[in-house]
Amino acid sequence: MSRSSHDEFQSTVVYKLGGSLLRRPDLHELLQQELASLPPDIRPLVVVGGGSRADEVRRWQSLYGIADESAHWLAIHAMRDNAEQLQRLWPHSRLVVDRVHADSCWRDRRIPLLDPLKFVESTIAGPSGEDAFEKSDSGGDWIPFSELPPDWTTTSDAIAGWIARVWPAATLHLLKSCRPAARNVPELCQHQQIDPVLPAVLQGTGIEVFWNELSDQTAAPVKLAQLHRTV
Repeated sequence: MSRSSHDEFQSTVVYKLGGSLLRRPDLHELLQQELASLPPDIRPLVVVGGGSRADEVRRWQSLYGIADESAHWLAIHAMRDNAEQLQRLWPHSRLVVDRVHADSCWRDRRIPLLDPLKFVESTIAGPSGEDAFEKSDSGGDWIPFSELPPDWTTTSDAIAGWIARVWPAATLHLLKSCRPAARNVPELCQHQQIDPVLPAVLQGTGIEVFWNELSDQTAAPVKLAQLHRTV
């Protein structure tokens, strides 16, 4: 990794916004407060969860027998739609699809909301599923998106972790509406507060993971131990 890539890795922080927070009428104010105090050298990148749109995909799958992989991609579409909606409600933000757009956003002192669908598609060559986005392009610890199970075990938590890994970013903040039931990633999986794929996605990366209870601005971020396990 070059010096500039290393500096970007150290300064980029992925914030994964839990879908349940999308119901809050003061969401953009909470996000602004959360991110306004960041040092000027920190580059935040927000990944928005699927929320009620993803829940609707689950309902469709139950009613119409949609295949797991199709439901998986519909849920990613839901993440993209939520990011676009949030961008319209939060003037300080901008929807981005890649690092070039994110760099422009940071230079303009705006908060980039990543379109996860476009970013994932940029890593895939085409119908063959071969990876077009090489490890050398990211400077990160490369893992093909196709290695994530295309079913409901992979939620927006794991997708945000994958984005942090391949971007690359040094830190992942999980913005949640409740307190964590544990202080390490595998136990939080057991409590079903994060998905079971995230530990494997983060394995060996050194990415620091924090739990932020966004609805309580007095609560300090909780650093999570990564006692990794395979899935």
